[in-house]
Amino acid sequence: AVKDIASRAALPDAAPTTSKLQLSLSRYFDRLGLPHRVEDAVGPYVLDFTLPTKVAVEVDGYTHFYNFTRRLTAKSELKARVL
Repeated sequence: AVKDIASRAALPDAAPTTSKLQLSLSRYFDRLGLPHRVEDAVGPYVLDFTLPTKVAVEVDGYTHFYNFTRRLTAKSELKARVL
């Protein structure tokens, strides 16, 4: 899965939201032998990771919060409620 992220990052239309933390987490999943999909589109959302057990993992970096606060943006809050 880390290879998927790296190859996607080389493309000009790649999603710029893949963070170092997401890369680290993907490597950790790989070491555990845990199959996962990265930046997986589910309905109108793109999830950071999905696992085959119908589990979604979101890495809430700074873009998920209003500037200089710990308050989720409306978009992130809605996504969390829906999922």
